[in-house]
Amino acid sequence: MKMKSIILAALAIALGSQAYATEVTGAGATFPQPIYIKWADAWAKSSSNKINYQGIGSGAGIKQIDAGIVTFGATDIPVKPEDLEKKGQVQFPMIVGGIVPIINLKEVGNNELTLTTDILAKIYSEKIRRWNDKEIADLNPKIKLPDLPIIKIRRADGSGTTWNFTRFLSEANADWKKTYGFGQQVEWVGGAIGAKGNDGVANNVMQTNGSIGYVEYAFAKSNNLATAKMIGTDGKAVAPDLKSFQSTWPMVATSYIVMPKASADPAAAKIALDFFAYGYAHDADAEALDYVPLTAAQKSESKKAWSQVSTK
Repeated sequence: MKMKSIILAALAIALGSQAYATEVTGAGATFPQPIYIKWADAWAKSSSNKINYQGIGSGAGIKQIDAGIVTFGATDIPVKPEDLEKKGQVQFPMIVGGIVPIINLKEVGNNELTLTTDILAKIYSEKIRRWNDKEIADLNPKIKLPDLPIIKIRRADGSGTTWNFTRFLSEANADWKKTYGFGQQVEWVGGAIGAKGNDGVANNVMQTNGSIGYVEYAFAKSNNLATAKMIGTDGKAVAPDLKSFQSTWPMVATSYIVMPKASADPAAAKIALDFFAYGYAHDADAEALDYVPLTAAQKSESKKAWSQVSTK
C-alpha cells in the first residue's frame, strides 16, 4: 500500500507539471530557425512553457498567422504598415543575419573563391554558366577553376531569404532588376533546382558537385559547407562572419515577428512575448551562430510594439 501511494504521488506530480506547461507555436522563416530553436531549448529549461517553432518559409508563416493557426509568425519580408493596420497586427525585428553563397567544388576550399552580387546575378540569370568563366577567373587569378557547368540551387517555397537575395541582385545588376525584380518567388531560368527551406538548399548543395546556393550563414556553418568570400561594401574581399555582417557584408537581412494585437489566446501571446524578451537578453547565443543581435535602441522600439498586444 505504501509503495502504491508513492507511485500515485509521483504520478500526480508528473501530471501536475505537465498541466502547468504550455506549448506556444510559431511558424515562418527558416532564416532565423537555428537561433529560435537554440533560444527555445534553453528557455524551456528555466520555464514551465515551451516554444514550438516550425520553419516553413516566410510566406507560409504569414498565411498561418493571418489564419490564426499560430501565436506568432516569422518573416524576412517586412509586412507593409498599411497591411498590418488592416489586419490588426504588430511587427517587430528579432534578429539580423547574413545571406551567403555556398558552393560545392572539389577544387576549391572554404572561402577561397571570391564573388560579387553582380556575378551572382549573372550566374542565376544564365549569363555566366561555367565555373571557369572569364569574369569569375579574373576575380580569382590564384585559383585554377574547373571547366564545369554551374548547377544552381534555389528556394522552391515562398521565401524571405529569396526575397532578400533577389533584392540584392536587383540592386547590383540592372538586367536582373529589369527581367526578374525581387520577391518571395521569381521566374528562375535555366533549370535552377528548387529546394524547400534554407536546410533544403544546404542539403542539395552538399550533395551536388559543381553547385551553388544561397542560405543564412548558420545553415552553411552547421553543415560544414564551403562559402565564398564577397566583395564588401568597402570594395574589398571579405569572408562571412559576425564581424563582416556587422560592417561590410553586402547581403544582410532582418527577420521579423508578426502577432495580432487581439490574440485569440492572450495567455499564449504573453508567453511568446516572454520568450522574445529572453532572446533579446541572450545576445551571446545569437552571436555564437553568427547572427547579429539588435541594438539597444531597436529592442526598445520593439517593446513599444509589444505593449499593443493584448495579454489578458
